[in-house]
Amino acid sequence: MAVVRGLVVRGRELDVERPGRTADETLLLRLPTLARAFRAAWSRLPVRSRLRRALLVRIIRQGLGAVNRRDFDVLFLGFDPEIEYRMPGGGSAFMPDLADHHHGHEAYRAVWQTILESFADLRATPEELIDLGEVLVATTVYIGTGAGSGVPISPRLHQVFTLRNGLVIKQEDFQDRDEALAAAAAEVQAAPSPHSLSVSPSA
Repeated sequence: MAVVRGLVVRGRELDVERPGRTADETLLLRLPTLARAFRAAWSRLPVRSRLRRALLVRIIRQGLGAVNRRDFDVLFLGFDPEIEYRMPGGGSAFMPDLADHHHGHEAYRAVWQTILESFADLRATPEELIDLGEVLVATTVYIGTGAGSGVPISPRLHQVFTLRNGLVIKQEDFQDRDEALAAAAAEVQAAPSPHSLSVSPSA
């Protein structure tokens, strides 16, 4: 089991109930340069900063709220156009037959469209967020029902997001938390920054 030395956010603070776009989301969609500048400024704040924490919670709410209402244009405000989306071990928790490596916004959107064809009511419920500086680890439960079978699902995913200038350049989805933390530790070691914290094996 790994020991995390990062900022951890849990529970109600991550509530994502948002019925529609906010005024600031609409503005940022119209001014993408401003959106990138905001993310870059946020990424330079120290991990222990209260302002960084508050803005990070807002960013996570924005992203998962966008997923829940299928607003991928808003979601992509936080994603680099060349994002790598990986599902180590092959496929996803929803559909094991999916390819395990995707590249770019349109490929990311296509993965979700495929998943939503089978689980149209799928919703993301966040449980935990760990801020390690240039790497984030999010634990999220996805709740839905099979469109054809009616079988309920509720997989818990541990998702590792690697950032550059505040934008996600790589996302890796794991079903095992320790595997996710090990991947996060490798990302931190590969590209350390002045604000990065750490993940290390427990004694």
